[in-house]
Amino acid sequence: MKSVVVVLCFIGAISAQEKLPDCGAYPEKKLEECCGGIEKFIQPQFWGACEGECQHPDMCCKVNCFADKLGIVKDGRFDKDTALGALAATLGDDATWTPIYTQAVETCIADVPQMKENFMKIPDFAKCDTTENAMFAICLKKELLMNCPKATADPECDKIKGFLNCILPK
Repeated sequence: MKSVVVVLCFIGAISAQEKLPDCGAYPEKKLEECCGGIEKFIQPQFWGACEGECQHPDMCCKVNCFADKLGIVKDGRFDKDTALGALAATLGDDATWTPIYTQAVETCIADVPQMKENFMKIPDFAKCDTTENAMFAICLKKELLMNCPKATADPECDKIKGFLNCILPK
């Protein structure tokens, strides 16, 4: 009888483990095709450069490299003032983008700790020393796109928004 109880508890524990969300493949359209001006901050060549700098399966290296290239980290960690400075330097200090990226940083500061906690429960999620750097990078990408002042009305762009909402739900 004891072994039956142990087996049932083990099966329950396995079925209760969280999994990465099934968001499908990233849509074909490029982010910069969906939001005019965003390419100044999220430059497409960053990811390619990071793939060249890191070993193939090392996602921790790649996402931290990407966060570093975005200019949102200081001394290896996300830094609010550094991020705001990078956003101002690349998107410009104008009446259109400034409130959007300022709010995006605040939103990500509020949301990333819970996102990290949720993802760290997932057994097959890459555990990095600086997971929050990657989460801030993805969160900023999501928030800037969702609040883009020059958004493109296109079903493929809607798919990108849906994908980002799936991988980083509130």
